[in-house]
Amino acid sequence: INCTETSHKGFLCATATVPLDYTRPTAGTIQLFVVRHPAENSAARQGSLFINPGGPGGAGADSLPRMYPMFPEAVRQRFDLISWDPRGIGSSTAVKCFDSTKEASAFFANVSKGFPRGEHEEKIWVRTYTELARSCKERNPELLEHVSTADSAQDRRSRRREAELLRNVLWHLFGSYVHEHVSVSCAPNHSG
Repeated sequence: INCTETSHKGFLCATATVPLDYTRPTAGTIQLFVVRHPAENSAARQGSLFINPGGPGGAGADSLPRMYPMFPEAVRQRFDLISWDPRGIGSSTAVKCFDSTKEASAFFANVSKGFPRGEHEEKIWVRTYTELARSCKERNPELLEHVSTADSAQDRRSRRREAELLRNVLWHLFGSYVHEHVSVSCAPNHSG
């Protein structure tokens, strides 16, 4: 499907359905928003690069279109570039703590910008973020239990298995050591 956002011009957009809880795959699903820019030279196409811009909380579907011009021309010519919004953020099944931006702005109105300075600001900070955690958990109890690095690594492995069916796929991770370490820990015989 062609993406509708102007920032995604030239990209294809889709949603992938994955288990909410990989230990109970039939207990519910969530959606991951995926973007792909096809290789610019389909005759020279060699496979796909799966791009994870890191994080935590990095929205790949927004980052990849911005990063796309920075990839060498030889890469853009030969590879489909693919990324996604991890579970809990962006256009994937997202944690929603407020009904609107206006409500979120009002909630944070008394919190100092940046880090708190002094005991008074620190008390407001702690009280506000404690209430935020409670409110978010109340609104998203099941999802918040499954937005860990381990869950994200499982999502990546799931997308990778599907792409391996296409053969000739090159995987590359722009992300953290932690994400890769967790992925290897979850499946030591299937990493790389």
